[in-house]
Amino acid sequence: MRKPVGILILGWINFLFFGLFNFFVNIYTLFNLKTDHLIQINEILLKKSLPQLTYPQLRAANIFNIFLSFIFLLSGLGILLRKRWGYKLTVYFSFFWIIFVFLIILINPAIFKHLFLHILYPGILILYFTNKRIWGYFNL
Repeated sequence: MRKPVGILILGWINFLFFGLFNFFVNIYTLFNLKTDHLIQINEILLKKSLPQLTYPQLRAANIFNIFLSFIFLLSGLGILLRKRWGYKLTVYFSFFWIIFVFLIILINPAIFKHLFLHILYPGILILYFTNKRIWGYFNL
């Protein structure tokens, strides 16, 4: 069976963009963050009426994003290599991510417009990967 185009697109997006690119950006930010940067970030957040961040909060967010980038790396790799674990990781993580984002929105409803894409992309993954044709591709 030929690899579906959606598998190639979503697999590479997960692997390259959300995986490798985010990993390197967050590693760089983690080790090169200066007080001036935090001031600039907080000015942007203030303009958008979002809560301000402290230095430890921003570092914790970087570490969390590094962890997420590993999940995306594994997800993309598993999808591209046609592994069941890659399929399951992608679908389960997408459900988890949507629930996580909804909890954030419940805590701070004003942030919804900033998190819309964090609901949209996992939703696309769930809709695509729960298609029976894709189940067949992964022999589920």
